[in-house]
Amino acid sequence: IDQTMNRMQSLWAEWLPNDIQIGEWRGRLQPFDEDSVLQAINRYRNTRAGVFKKPNVFEFTEHCRACQQEMHGQSKKRGDNEPCLHYSLECTEHPTKPHYVGQRRKFYVSQRRMLPNENTTLTWAGIKQRQAEMLYGGKWIIIINDYAGKGR
Repeated sequence: IDQTMNRMQSLWAEWLPNDIQIGEWRGRLQPFDEDSVLQAINRYRNTRAGVFKKPNVFEFTEHCRACQQEMHGQSKKRGDNEPCLHYSLECTEHPTKPHYVGQRRKFYVSQRRMLPNENTTLTWAGIKQRQAEMLYGGKWIIIINDYAGKGR
């Protein structure tokens, strides 16, 4: 895990985690084998979130989980009755609170089979986008989840 932390700190040079944060990362990475974590580093680094000044522990561990499932054949298909990410809002710029940039607000539907059509999704997301801009300030973009595997 120490080698992994050193590699991550070299990739995100401006990221200077304190001892508490390092302990949290160690605890979250402990269940994953080294190959899965290394693959997740490469995969995460190539995502939109991976270009920010520091990695997000929650998003990164999701990449670790997916890599480990793929490597060990544990992949499972999401059922229609499971919660599903619907869309996200992400702050792309903020004039007075730069720490908001890169933060995401995620919105789920309780069951995959209840996903609305694209027009309804855009309407709902537009309302939430305006609310986020009024509440938090800055510019927020809508990121619609890819439903290619939805099976409709």
